[in-house]
Amino acid sequence: MSHIEILSADQTSRWRDKLAQAGVSDVFFFPEYAQTFDNVDGGTPHLFVYEQGDISLVYPFRLLPLPEAEPFEEFSGWCDITSDYGYGGPVISAPGGEAPSDFIRDAARTFDTFCAERRVISEFCRFHPLLGNALYPNSAYQPIFSNQTVWADLTLPEADFLRQIRKGYRYDIRKAEKIGVEVEVCNAETCVDPFHALYIQTMRDVDADSYYFFNKAFFRDTLRLLENHAAAFLAHYQGEVIAGAFYIWGKELLHYYFSGMNRQYSHVGANKLLLYKAMMWGRKKGLKKLHLGGGVGSSDTDSLMRFKAGFSKQRAEFHVAGRIHDHEVYETLCRRTRTDPDAEPFFPAYRAMHRR
Repeated sequence: MSHIEILSADQTSRWRDKLAQAGVSDVFFFPEYAQTFDNVDGGTPHLFVYEQGDISLVYPFRLLPLPEAEPFEEFSGWCDITSDYGYGGPVISAPGGEAPSDFIRDAARTFDTFCAERRVISEFCRFHPLLGNALYPNSAYQPIFSNQTVWADLTLPEADFLRQIRKGYRYDIRKAEKIGVEVEVCNAETCVDPFHALYIQTMRDVDADSYYFFNKAFFRDTLRLLENHAAAFLAHYQGEVIAGAFYIWGKELLHYYFSGMNRQYSHVGANKLLLYKAMMWGRKKGLKKLHLGGGVGSSDTDSLMRFKAGFSKQRAEFHVAGRIHDHEVYETLCRRTRTDPDAEPFFPAYRAMHRR
């Protein structure tokens, strides 16, 4: 006998209970995390729950209505599904660690029925590199490798813990401390203004996609909604905030989320000191891993990835998957938007013009 629920983010307690029953404790699955993107992406976040006996599957996703503009008017009421920025995807909890293939098949069929009833055209899923949920056998998804990510072990004995960090980085960290760079850990809204100024300038410096130019309200919402699961680390030097990073965490995993710095002070080593302090802070808090993420886009060799790689040699793989639930409508919308789905890297292809 199966049990099915589709929860909305305002059902916070029920959502949290179902995550706990499935043994899922990472912040990217929290209902409050989903709510931080309500004013960024629109739509409505949900949690799909599928249970058979003592086996369960939980999957956070966002329903996105089609844009209210040409050529979408004819398809009012249709929508797409996406994972929120970060990591997610379906997670299965089963005795012995592996669910039977018929459970995975039945869960997929049930979710497909929901998608048909809600007139879902396409689904884009971001899997979680440290949970390995892209690799379930007999899954309905066909995951595509995107890029490597970096993670550091916070549970190692102190000597081994420090040896994770590249020797040159350890020198730069000591130098930053010696010349007077100080790190503040802050979860008050007063942190947002100095951090946001650095973050936006950094996005301009690296010519980031317009999507990543989050406003101050987004970062305030992150601190407010995630409460004891989010903080800003700010580096102070000679009376100025010269670098900052947002971190979010669940029960075991600490995530390097967003960062920014004043390039005028790049020689000071503040970014390295910030990450080192975050590692020490997470270690003291009892967290098990720091997930630094990957490079820009799908690059494994860009400057951001090289910077992160200096803190650990541990790697994980990030996968994504796109599914088309209604091929006829998908192809029609691609024609209407004059988009070639085989040439357009963005998924779903017909939304590319509205993402840019």
